Amino acid sequence: MLILNSKFTMTDNKIKEVHNDLEEVKLIMNENINNMMENGENVKILQKKTEDLKKGANDFTRNTGSLRNKLCLQNCKQVVILTLILLFFIAVIIGLIVSTVKW
Repeated sequence: MLILNSKFTMTDNKIKEVHNDLEEVKLIMNENINNMMENGENVKILQKKTEDLKKGANDFTRNTGSLRNKLCLQNCKQVVILTLILLFFIAVIIGLIVSTVKW
């Protein structure tokens, strides 16, 4: 009877050991599932941030193009104004020279 009892005890121990292993595996799997869900949420957040960044980059490109055109036009206006002022002073100097010179 002792032999049977020890066999049952060994079998009971094996069953308990397998049961403990299964519980451990369940815990690990639950942690893995939770981690996957968190990673999925993180991926969604990253996708949203990527879309926002792409939109911001497109807006920046569009705005820099219009700013470049605006600054180019402003530069052209300044060149024209400075040229006209320079021509005016040259005309005044030539006028003074001609009026003072006796032919």
